[in-house]
Amino acid sequence: MLQTKHKGRYDEIKYLLCKELPVLSQCVVRKTLENQKNLKTVATKIAMQIGCKLGGAPWALDVSRFNQRANIMFLGVDTFHDSGAKGGTRAAVAVVGTMDTASTMYVSRAFFQNARQEIGDQLANCVGYMLEEYKATSKEKRYPDTVIFYRDGVGAGQLKAVCDNEVCAIEQAIKAKSATTLMAFVVVTKRHNTRFMVESGKEMQNPNPGVVVDEGVTKPNRMDFYIVAQSVRQGTVSPTYYNVIYDSTLLTVDQIQQLTYAQCCMYFNWTGPVKVPAPCQYAHKLAFLIGQSIHDSPSEEMSNFLYYL
Repeated sequence: MLQTKHKGRYDEIKYLLCKELPVLSQCVVRKTLENQKNLKTVATKIAMQIGCKLGGAPWALDVSRFNQRANIMFLGVDTFHDSGAKGGTRAAVAVVGTMDTASTMYVSRAFFQNARQEIGDQLANCVGYMLEEYKATSKEKRYPDTVIFYRDGVGAGQLKAVCDNEVCAIEQAIKAKSATTLMAFVVVTKRHNTRFMVESGKEMQNPNPGVVVDEGVTKPNRMDFYIVAQSVRQGTVSPTYYNVIYDSTLLTVDQIQQLTYAQCCMYFNWTGPVKVPAPCQYAHKLAFLIGQSIHDSPSEEMSNFLYYL
């Protein structure tokens, strides 16, 4: 229980409980619980968050609805500027992956990189570790048939570098395990100027959640698409742009799109769909925590828990 929103105190607590003495924790500001009007809603959200951190899952995904080969692992990666680094020379990188077909179990890894440094080698090590964790967790003791990798935090001018460095490194990590795992590498972009509207009589309104746009405004030389995952009460909804820069899977484009939207509904910290697939959102939360508060790699003892929610 925190008396105020004092960042320094919060950072000290998280550093101690995520690094030095790894223990799952939940910080709540006292003022939040003193609001009797919203107490039931707040208490419900806190209880759900604690349950998820302890390994619970409020809902699950039935992957077999989209693909006969249900042995799929979803991976997400994101980066965040380390506020504790002098001169902005360091960034936190987080990787989060599903460990079961229902997307209810997760494993995470985090590391730091210097500015302008390629993350391929460290990323490959993380993927190799997660493949082993998936194999150890699965009932069949086998590697996933398919890996769908969602990469956030990539600028338009970095696509070639990501393809040459990260995709190749991950492919090598899979081959090093003698696995027959197939992979799709999807670059996720949230910041762009594209918007979609739907005619409703004489008025224009936002598309419904789950709408996919993959022609007309997409590029003919790319396997790309937009997904409107959320609904908004006011203003214009912003779709998320997905660019599949590598694909060796047996999935169709429709299946990748359906699975991507399904993952947008698997973020346990929110009861509706979020803007990006859940592994991406979890990776963002983890990168934000270590880059904003911990400023160090968290203990590996925490890697099997959603401690960063």
